[in-house]
Amino acid sequence: MKNTTVLITVLSLLLAFGLHAQSQQGKIMYVAVKEAAVKASSGAFAEDAGVFSFGDSVQVIQEKGKWVEVQAHNNTRTPNLKGWVAAGSLSSRRVVAGNRSASTGELALAGKGFSPEVERAYSRGEKLDYRDIDAMEAVNIPGKELLRFLTEGHLSLGD
Repeated sequence: MKNTTVLITVLSLLLAFGLHAQSQQGKIMYVAVKEAAVKASSGAFAEDAGVFSFGDSVQVIQEKGKWVEVQAHNNTRTPNLKGWVAAGSLSSRRVVAGNRSASTGELALAGKGFSPEVERAYSRGEKLDYRDIDAMEAVNIPGKELLRFLTEGHLSLGD
């Protein structure tokens, strides 16, 4: 009797998981970042297949961990684009650029993150020095070089 209850519970959970995964197929999502790299397969080091832009709508094909396989949906700019996008780049809510705009400086500060101390300094009009952070952000390491570094150093490639 106890084994039957466990078996029924396990089967119910598997069925629920399967239905949830299946319900994601065909779902429309929206790109919530300026540019979302589309990869040929899941993984940060997969070959680039293209780019979706902020607000583009995509249709979910399947999900795999932190990656979502999608295809363009009602997108005249890239109608045939299909591939894998980082799940964090997508939103289930439609994203639209508002009619309010932020200055370049405000966007740069937002990207660096405001701590309570920085918020106070900014509101007092103090000049904040982000030259070192800007220099680090300007460094661009090609994906192939980064992959070689991680592989040769026997480091984790992530997922």
